[in-house]
Amino acid sequence: MMINLFGCFFAFSVSGAAAELMFPLSAGKSLAMLWKHGENIYFIVLSLLFAKTSFGAIVLSLIFFALFLTTIGAQILIIEMIIMTVSRAVVRIKFIEQITVRNIIICIYFLLMHLYSYVYGRLAFGDITVRYFYFALLLPIIALAELLASIHLYHLKRLIVNLHTMLGEPPNNLWRYLGYPVNWYCSACWYIITPALFLISGGLALFIIISGRLYSNFIILTLITLIPLSVIIVIMVVHISKAHRTGKSVKSLFVADYRWTPELGINRQQALYEERAARAIV
Repeated sequence: MMINLFGCFFAFSVSGAAAELMFPLSAGKSLAMLWKHGENIYFIVLSLLFAKTSFGAIVLSLIFFALFLTTIGAQILIIEMIIMTVSRAVVRIKFIEQITVRNIIICIYFLLMHLYSYVYGRLAFGDITVRYFYFALLLPIIALAELLASIHLYHLKRLIVNLHTMLGEPPNNLWRYLGYPVNWYCSACWYIITPALFLISGGLALFIIISGRLYSNFIILTLITLIPLSVIIVIMVVHISKAHRTGKSVKSLFVADYRWTPELGINRQQALYEERAARAIV
């Protein structure tokens, strides 16, 4: 839990540094740029909010908190897919405690994501027509791609177990009340929110490409963004090819890894044992 907290605080501090390096424009200049460059409305509005004041810091914190809440379903699925890929690709990692491996991977994931935003902010510094806007477009596209790949590995009910194990062991009563809202939220993300973000982002990206506002740095940074997903795809292709050579079914690879299932409490184990014993007697 301490590693998770450290990773979250460190990631948001890096994001704050990236925001601080963005355009320190006055409100009048920002509105003028908004009038001239309407296609960068998202980008310019963010620069208005990234003021070096306490109010700007509060608004910035609320923005990142809102982004975290709206993408938590996709983020957890992505992290779970990375964890499963690492645990299956690197056999020697099994001797490490599973919770430690999970926390380390989570910290590395958040660090790389926000370090990328930091580099993007440095490249965009001084040029209002460049490219922090594109970073927001890439995230939902990548999230949907990894979501489509991970649907073969985890089911919706499995996501509830992952939330249970990743966020820690909450009180039983609290988890009982949170179970149904989380399930509803995941269903809404899967069927409504994620496809809507994908369509909006794809349309905006297509408009940017057609309008000629495509830069070499954008292509390079896009490739850098897709490297983690490419590594996962390559590893899965290797596993599929090995299964094909040994005569195994490809479906055998896409099975949920229940090694991450939380351990049952003593009372719950005793209740299950008594229930099975009663059925055997009957």
